[in-house]
Amino acid sequence: MTATTDSFLDIRELSKSYGDSLVLDRINLQLNRGAVVCLIGSSGSGKSTLLRTVNRLESVDSGMIFFDGQEITGHHVDENQLRKRIAMVFQSFNLFPHMTVLKNITLGPRVVHGKPTEEANQHALELLARFGLEGKAHVRPDQLSGGQQQRVAIVRALASEPDLLLLDEITSALDPELVGEVLNIIRELKDSGMTILMATHEMGFAREVSTKICFLDQGSILEEGPPEQLFGSPRQPRTQQFLQRITEAGRL
Repeated sequence: MTATTDSFLDIRELSKSYGDSLVLDRINLQLNRGAVVCLIGSSGSGKSTLLRTVNRLESVDSGMIFFDGQEITGHHVDENQLRKRIAMVFQSFNLFPHMTVLKNITLGPRVVHGKPTEEANQHALELLARFGLEGKAHVRPDQLSGGQQQRVAIVRALASEPDLLLLDEITSALDPELVGEVLNIIRELKDSGMTILMATHEMGFAREVSTKICFLDQGSILEEGPPEQLFGSPRQPRTQQFLQRITEAGRL
């Protein structure tokens, strides 16, 4: 089935449960190409699950997702082919500890995409240099700081040249002083035109880089809008309460 809108990513009436627990409740969300959309909300509000359904790491109970005009929630979808175009970075890095940085980055392009080793290595080295990781290609992840490991995880996702990047709380496992170096990468990716859907607790950063903010509460998108509207004059009482607590904690 093809989409009837021009949105690059179009999520329609998406629902997902784990047993009796409703995790996503009729989610509707659209992203245009080149947009940066941030998902905010309390832990357990459904942000990570929503990201995982877009990358087919989670099945859905009902609803549909269209990506670049094609439905991707049906059984006919080749998930490996889909993940060549939709990459995801997790909060826990998920780097292979026994492999060097270079081998971590080139594994997907070589094995899944069939890139020649020399070509994959060259592209990986260029990405490492671009994001300030020169000289780290032949070390193992445990020789890197947390911020460097997360940057490597982002580089690994970019090595497959995706069209859509999903970021799941990628700074939550980092020491506060390391957060900035990872967020700088996202700023650069935004400036380069990458389409990004990200869950984050970094409210100031979300306000800065987003084209749209979505506030999730109990599995629903309770409110969405441009950052200046959602942060400046939220309409829903629950959104106001959430942002008030964030402000009181000094995180906005």
